[in-house]
Amino acid sequence: MELVRERFDLIAINLWGDREVTGFLGEPTTEKAFASGLEVQFTPTMLLLDAEGRVESGRPLVVMFEQPSCGACDELHLEILRREPVAYALSNLDAAIVNTWATDPVQIPDGRDLPAKDWARELGIEYTPSLVFFDAAGNEVFRTEGYLKSFHVHGAMDYVATGAYLRQPNFQRYLQERRTALVARGFTVDLME
Repeated sequence: MELVRERFDLIAINLWGDREVTGFLGEPTTEKAFASGLEVQFTPTMLLLDAEGRVESGRPLVVMFEQPSCGACDELHLEILRREPVAYALSNLDAAIVNTWATDPVQIPDGRDLPAKDWARELGIEYTPSLVFFDAAGNEVFRTEGYLKSFHVHGAMDYVATGAYLRQPNFQRYLQERRTALVARGFTVDLME
């Protein structure tokens, strides 16, 4: 917490409060009006704001490109994503599921609205499931294509969520280091599970 206090200005706002605060343009407002303007609806909510008052989510996005009648997609959802460590890793990401062949429009990270199938084609999606990871700025930073086991899916999520892709550009080396670290801590790692 000390590091946070050193690097950020912390301001507590009462979601329902009537205390006067100063808005981003210097105007007087109330806590509840300020919170409403930021679309805060739950407590606790922590927002990181830049100097202009824009919310910086800092959360990467994973888009799971899938299709109907996909055994590997079913296994991903019915088995792999239900494992507690994988579900916990997924909670560090924003996530969306996209039907690779759908004609419904989706808003993509760069803000455009495209039919899902056109976005999939634009990204060169050829296999399902494909997990495409985007950083908080909407840039693609990593992807997995086709069928993967739990260790690899979990590793891919951690690789992006922790920012390890910035330090170790080789995913296989990252997985090797991750496996070694887990085994050293006494965990059993089955790459084929």
